[in-house]
Amino acid sequence: SGSVLGTELPAGGTFSKATPPGGMLQVRRSVPGTAAAKALQPGDVLLELNGSPCVDFVKWDEALDDHVGRTVKLAVCRGGERVEVELEAQDQHDLVPHAFMEIGLGVFHEVPYQTAQKHNIPLRGVYVAQAGFVFGESVPTDSVILDINGTPCDDLRTFEDILQQIPNKEYFTVGWMVPKNSKERAKSESVVKMQRHWHSCRAWALDRKTRAWIPRALSAGPGAALPEEEGEGGAAAPEEAHEEADSASQDISESSRPEVEASPRKKARKNRTTGAAAALAKSICTVVFRTLQNFDMDLVVDGDCIQGDTFCCRGTGVVLNSQSGLVLTDRFTVPQPLGDIEVSLGNECRSASVLFTHPEHSLVVLQVEPAEGKSSVDFGRAAVFEEDVVLEPGDECEFLGVNAQGRAFAHQVRVQAVRLGDFPAHWPPRWHERNLEAIILADNGSDLAMSGLLCDSHGRVQGFHAVTMSQNEEQTQRIGYGIPVHAIVPLLRHFCVQQAGVPSNSLTVPSLEVSFCAAELAKLKRLPARLRPSNQWLSKLAKAGGRSGIALKIKRVTAGGPCHKFASEGDLLVAVCGEVVATAQAVEAKLQQVVAQARQATKVAGDEVSHPIVADVPLTFLRRGKERQVQAKVPLLPSDGTTRILCWHGLILRETPRTAREFGCVPAAVYISQTMLGSPGEANNIEGEFLIAVDGVPTPSLDDVIIAAERVEERRREERKSRLGGGDGGAGREPRRHLRVETADSSGRRFVRPLEPDPLFWPLYEMSQNAQGGWACDERVGL
Repeated sequence: SGSVLGTELPAGGTFSKATPPGGMLQVRRSVPGTAAAKALQPGDVLLELNGSPCVDFVKWDEALDDHVGRTVKLAVCRGGERVEVELEAQDQHDLVPHAFMEIGLGVFHEVPYQTAQKHNIPLRGVYVAQAGFVFGESVPTDSVILDINGTPCDDLRTFEDILQQIPNKEYFTVGWMVPKNSKERAKSESVVKMQRHWHSCRAWALDRKTRAWIPRALSAGPGAALPEEEGEGGAAAPEEAHEEADSASQDISESSRPEVEASPRKKARKNRTTGAAAALAKSICTVVFRTLQNFDMDLVVDGDCIQGDTFCCRGTGVVLNSQSGLVLTDRFTVPQPLGDIEVSLGNECRSASVLFTHPEHSLVVLQVEPAEGKSSVDFGRAAVFEEDVVLEPGDECEFLGVNAQGRAFAHQVRVQAVRLGDFPAHWPPRWHERNLEAIILADNGSDLAMSGLLCDSHGRVQGFHAVTMSQNEEQTQRIGYGIPVHAIVPLLRHFCVQQAGVPSNSLTVPSLEVSFCAAELAKLKRLPARLRPSNQWLSKLAKAGGRSGIALKIKRVTAGGPCHKFASEGDLLVAVCGEVVATAQAVEAKLQQVVAQARQATKVAGDEVSHPIVADVPLTFLRRGKERQVQAKVPLLPSDGTTRILCWHGLILRETPRTAREFGCVPAAVYISQTMLGSPGEANNIEGEFLIAVDGVPTPSLDDVIIAAERVEERRREERKSRLGGGDGGAGREPRRHLRVETADSSGRRFVRPLEPDPLFWPLYEMSQNAQGGWACDERVGL
């Protein structure tokens, strides 16, 4: 070291005569693409810095700090030879992002110096801090976007400019790589969809003087929202969607294609399957549903549905009304209205929205958007439903649909049983099927955990095969079951016999708001005399139930429902309006009959209303063998599913769902569906599932939450005005103020926590669905 440092060590350094350096500084690596990477090589040994020996990081840092923005002279030893270079000393603060962009709940900024150094990548491209809705399905978080539509994105400004030129709902390509993953360091290219309407689009910049972050709203993009079908010109729909559409059309319609069969079949069976498939070739379609994990409202997650930051479900749909563009699917495919929905039929791929979601059965009616440049929808061909056919055990039928990969399938199946399904409830509260005599198919070696149609050999639909999830501890399993056509008939009569104009979602469903399970008559007969039903009732139930040999036992009563005060778990429902009932279908049919009579009466009286309340429906229960007759006011349930949410300090709020009341009484509050990571709600550890009050203001509805937020903001403004009038000129930062947040959980426990608001980064925003099914985001700045 003496030949390098001389006789005297520099003052203020790390080393001294007592502790001399044991080695010299060496170049380990340089950030690719920089001037240092071109001038230096790994293994170079530093000899001099600006003409002076340097073996000390302290002296190295001091010299660079003194020469920021200017050049420094380095002398290195490379392979025994002295090499001199000059490099500019850059301000490291300039290499840390001072701006970022938000779009579709995604966060993007330029590649940080630390990331480039750690993963040996250039300081070029846009870093994906959070992928969000637009990029989340295909581009992972912690990746780097390299180009969009083939145009390089070297910096955030270019990234913003390119995205601003892409219309909403248009598809575009994105090139990306994952620096930390050796398998994905090579460039990949994906197709994504522009969706600005799921959240505010903003660009943020740091004010170097005040150190405050300043937001800037971005435009909505060029032109109006475009449909996804881009057959001529413009951006094409994603390759995946076309592949799904092509397979769904060609595999079903072309009888010569062996791919229709899931496995080799006999020729006779193949011909019958092909006949049904050909008849429904213009009716069966692929339905794709996507939503962010933050917007999970009613979805019971299947691991196969998780794709990056999004959930993506695929299933089968069938055209109900071609002129109105109405498509029927199940609730596993489209679990909730809040999401992006696409329907593919043949070479067409169009956007759709939820028009009606059945509150009790897994049936969802979608409204397909018109094709580009057309005012009418005209989508596919309406399928024919056999309303009078009842599938029974032993019957054979065709099972047609589209699987999770978008491939068409066709099987011949046999009905194993038709019985009252014992569908599991879920926690956190999620919608689940109930009160349905489900069609159970025999396992013939094919995968029956898929949605599809049950039909005869001529393609006449006899039922819809739906999928649900069964949760066992931490495992989930798909379970398939058939919905008989009688449950679909009310939808057919409402939506397929439409008057001119926009299809109406005014369909309502009468419900006792109880869940039934089967009580075997043979077991009821074996109960002690003081507990079992009378012989007269057992005889009536046996006659009404036929071969099923069961009665309807109440498994769960919805709090606040029509039977909440009259029935309890374990009771038997034996009659409705004096007519003996032993099946859920009989109860449903009787309630619909009563509703029809009530509507006809109000129509004759000239006092027709769109949502009448059916009053005083006579019900007969048996409780421990004793008969009990009551009068219940049966409500008409509208379309199910969340159509409005609020994000308040990172808490995703919605009106308390009906499924939450199945577990017992709930407080007058709004329901906390999710807590977003990094939000004030998470940082302040807000507990419970229900938001009861804010600063003493009750919040029984979403509108009350907005009122509470407005009061907090008004009080903040008054305090600011008071400070300005106090002579200090309002100088300095505003005092920190916390909110008093009252919550509760499903067990009735109450919690009170302070919450420090952050209105700049976490303003109140509302997402709601309009009458046409579209979603819009309304940000309340300052709340």
